[in-house]
Amino acid sequence: MRCSSTITAHLDTWVDTKNRSDWSGILLGNGSSCALWEPFAYPSLFQRAASAEISHPLTATDKALFSKLGDTTNFESILADLLTATTVNKALRMPHSQIPRRYRSIRRALIEAVHSVHLPWDRLSEDTKTRIRKALRRYSFVFTTNYDLVVYWCFMAQGGDGFKDYFWNQNRTFDASDSKVWNSPTKITKILYLHGALHLYRTAAGRTVKEVGGVAGSLLDRFAANENRIPFFISEGSSRHKMQAIAQSD
Repeated sequence: MRCSSTITAHLDTWVDTKNRSDWSGILLGNGSSCALWEPFAYPSLFQRAASAEISHPLTATDKALFSKLGDTTNFESILADLLTATTVNKALRMPHSQIPRRYRSIRRALIEAVHSVHLPWDRLSEDTKTRIRKALRRYSFVFTTNYDLVVYWCFMAQGGDGFKDYFWNQNRTFDASDSKVWNSPTKITKILYLHGALHLYRTAAGRTVKEVGGVAGSLLDRFAANENRIPFFISEGSSRHKMQAIAQSD
């Protein structure tokens, strides 16, 4: 909206806006991903996971768990609760076979839903990745609420030079005590995943870890491949549920 005493329906273009100030950061939302891949415009990952559009959708029992365990549609919190329940039941020597079964069912539906909507790695051209990478490099901070791999693929297009995402220690875990960029000869663009991402996961010990790809496209292929890793991203839900999930993260 133009700065004036009269409110109008005019909306400035990005070309006009980006040069209006020396912006230090940029916030990327779902629109940036939808501009690259139309299937990202799906209304709800939970709805996709419960639909006949995937091979193994959520069952009625699975959906009941989302309703009973906090009335949420956040997969991460449900999967974490089921793992905790399994551990408790084992410790108390109580029957628990139904819990791992539901865990595997929900996890499988999540994986299939993600793959059904995500942009394939080979459909994102090198030219597009380079142009996005160049556009992001002008900022000191890139905040993204997208859980997809687009931003990661783009800033890694040239080996990740000039970008940092705070998962730089040897184990690729986040350490709040080691979160400052020191002695860099050039400006570094810091990436912050506000809602997590597909290449992040939570360990049983509660640490957030980054998965890295070894070959082209393998990062998406390996999403949620390890049953003991809880995918760490918030795809939807109320603002209250999102804030709770963020507060519980590193």
